Amino acid sequence: MRSAVLVLMAMVTLWGCGATPQDIEELKKNQKDILAKLETAGLAPAPQAEKRTLIRRATFDLLGLPPTPEEIATFVADKSPDAFAQFRPQLSAGLLARVHFPTGAYNRDQPVNFGANRYSFQLGLPTGVILGQSYRDPRLTTLELLPAVTFYGVNSHPYGAARVTKAAQFSLESHLTHNLGPAVWVSADMLYRNGGETTTEAGRTTTRRAAGRRG
Repeated sequence: MRSAVLVLMAMVTLWGCGATPQDIEELKKNQKDILAKLETAGLAPAPQAEKRTLIRRATFDLLGLPPTPEEIATFVADKSPDAFAQFRPQLSAGLLARVHFPTGAYNRDQPVNFGANRYSFQLGLPTGVILGQSYRDPRLTTLELLPAVTFYGVNSHPYGAARVTKAAQFSLESHLTHNLGPAVWVSADMLYRNGGETTTEAGRTTTRRAAGRRG
């Protein structure tokens, strides 16, 4: 069973992408309060990181990847005070690993249970592509993809059967977001799943059923 559903959404946020003058003044006040408390405690803030270290920290924290040599050279050569804010993001990637344990109440004598009686393992590769001049770009476009494969354990005590197995299931989740302005954005989401065939063994009888959830 194969299918894909495309869900379109449009939402209006209650705040803009940029900070107001009041926000900036409040931030300055908070910074002064923090510095005063540090001085009272006999402490000093950490020294400012040099630009090569700063860009590596930012890309690892935001994207999960190190900056390219070209990105480092461009950022270091940019002497403007807005160099960090104007840094142009590109590609992000990571590794996802999940283990779902059999939790909740389970009774093999009941046809419906809130708990599960099997483990499942999921491996994924979350990836993001960012198109825009910087994160402050009011027309920023982002594409997030999450391909993943889920492997299921065996339920050796199912209701009315000897055991139940489930084949591995592939899923692809995607989110495409585009900012129309400082306070309005639209999003197109898609979720596709394929596989997950269930096999029920009851004595000498084996029943197979294709399964999948889309939305």
